[in-house]
Amino acid sequence: MEGQSAEQKRLEHVCRLLSYAVKCVVEEDNDGLVSLQSVAQELPLLERVRAKLASFFPEQDPHTLEIEIVNELKKRVKGYARAESLQEWLTDRFFDFHCDLYQQRPILWHLASSQDSADPAFSVIVQYHRFDHDLLAKLRSVHVRDRMTTLRREAAQAGKDNREDDRLQLLAALEEVEAFDKKLAKLQEGHHTGPESGDADYRILTPWKKPQDRPKGWQPDIDDGVKVNIAPLTRTGLLRIKNKFGAKDLEDE
Repeated sequence: MEGQSAEQKRLEHVCRLLSYAVKCVVEEDNDGLVSLQSVAQELPLLERVRAKLASFFPEQDPHTLEIEIVNELKKRVKGYARAESLQEWLTDRFFDFHCDLYQQRPILWHLASSQDSADPAFSVIVQYHRFDHDLLAKLRSVHVRDRMTTLRREAAQAGKDNREDDRLQLLAALEEVEAFDKKLAKLQEGHHTGPESGDADYRILTPWKKPQDRPKGWQPDIDDGVKVNIAPLTRTGLLRIKNKFGAKDLEDE
């Protein structure tokens, strides 16, 4: 932080504190899957981060602490994107900051059903080192399925209550999650159509390996490196942010 302003240093410390809180939450989770929505009878990421922050500062009022943190996040500081709330920071700022902090080799991946919506219908933070074929299957069968069930139930209730706008909004969210799940299924099987490394190439590409040694479906080898394993999620729009890990980065590694 040499040469940075006092405001930049202060906000950097706040963002690192929040990033560390997220890291603790995900590492302490039983399976390393922490959704931003309430699914599978688990608390959402925001509530868990609030609890973690409270444990860091046991003598401070949690509500006051969050207000102080959010007041810092709202400031216009060169090199940092503003956030109006802790939820917004977790949804739209955390992964970008985490990637920069880990020099584009993130150990926590933010998967989301939309890269454009301010509030994706479903999103989850996964721990890279535990995110294998079995955990991807669990993500789909437990977390994503539970989210779809909730949206269907809420849409049906909105219909019964004659809340047509809410019903249509919930059905749109359901459609978004269903499309996301179809992409996860393609990642699971290593689906590929069109050009290699194109936006429909869900394979982990390891051309330096013999054909029989290359991953079949979602079978990441940690030794191949983060960028190699995260590349199919980047190409196919499964991550919350766009174009973070380009082909040039992979060639330079």
